[in-house]
Amino acid sequence: MADIAVVTDSTGYLPGALVDSLEITVVSLYYDVGGGWLRESEFDGDFAQFYAQLDASKSVATTSPPTVEDFIEVFEQLLQQYSAVISVLISSGVSETCSMARQAAEKLDSEGLGGERVVVIDSAGVAGHLGIEVLAAARAAAGGADLQGVSERVRQARQEVRQWILLDKLEYLRRGGRVGSAAAWIGSALDLKPIIVSESEVKAVDRVRTRRRGIERLIELMRQRRA
Repeated sequence: MADIAVVTDSTGYLPGALVDSLEITVVSLYYDVGGGWLRESEFDGDFAQFYAQLDASKSVATTSPPTVEDFIEVFEQLLQQYSAVISVLISSGVSETCSMARQAAEKLDSEGLGGERVVVIDSAGVAGHLGIEVLAAARAAAGGADLQGVSERVRQARQEVRQWILLDKLEYLRRGGRVGSAAAWIGSALDLKPIIVSESEVKAVDRVRTRRRGIERLIELMRQRRA
């Protein structure tokens, strides 16, 4: 059994079997598409229901980070079993999740409950970017690395990983306020598909006219990265 516990949030979207095999603890974010707050983890990898709700909703989909209490409950339990906890979380540029986790660690520290043994790392990424850093942490911990060793492996992975995202349409960026209605309409009319990176912030890096060209462009970007 590893001596360092690894905690992440639900936006890494790692397969449940992989999470279980590496003993990763996942703290869920919350979402609301007009019917009240629900835990993202309830999807268990099947997002068909969510997208159906999103398409049917006239409301803007909103998300909320785990609460300080959510993290306290998880950290307190793990600190009784492990020498330390490392929590690798969604980019602070797009979510307050890291802040909630740090507040939880500070509260546990102030109460003498081991909060000083919790390290929170901002992944500067989302989705697969975050997931890869979490896997790096879990595998380092399973290999017997100490807290410093696990932390260094995560930071190394953060420097090595790049993620590009091809968006099929601009509608949800419009709903979320990242592009204006006119830009979304023009983009849809011209069938423009943006390619973005989501690290410390969301940035557009290119735009293409077709999905096929978008996939080709993603391959080009990956090849340039490997060169």
